[in-house]
Amino acid sequence: MNGYSQVIHALGSPPRFRDERAGINSLAFWLLPNLVGIVFTVTLLQVLFLSAGVPRLFHDSDTGWHVRNGEAILSTAAVPRADRFSYTRDGSPWFAWEWLSDAVFGAVHRFAGLPGVAMIAALAIAVTVSGAAYLAGSMGGSLFFTAVATVLLLGTTSM
Repeated sequence: MNGYSQVIHALGSPPRFRDERAGINSLAFWLLPNLVGIVFTVTLLQVLFLSAGVPRLFHDSDTGWHVRNGEAILSTAAVPRADRFSYTRDGSPWFAWEWLSDAVFGAVHRFAGLPGVAMIAALAIAVTVSGAAYLAGSMGGSLFFTAVATVLLLGTTSM
């Protein structure tokens, strides 16, 4: 098995470096932390509080554009086909690649403002990083290299 079939097979199997908790009842199994839960929690804390926090999430200058585009999608109930936000290409044909995430950001901004947008972005980053750690573990990756790759992945996060 190689390539995509190995990845698809690995998604359905538990991580190999997860410790086997033989003899522990099911309540303790759910209460004790596992690697994916630890990675998710540490990632969420790191993104929100440790690495310059929320301002680092908004380091990308397109955040406001995505929020406004999402609000336009919600108010018109349609995905825009023309560029309405460009000064030099106003009205030119345009395809909204990120229309769903823009709509989510627009809805969250209407409900909770920029702190809500930051929280949604942090949750998306945490889910992505913990999913990558789970995938690496289920494919037989070593715990050390999985941790190193997770730290490198965290270094590339912004919104």
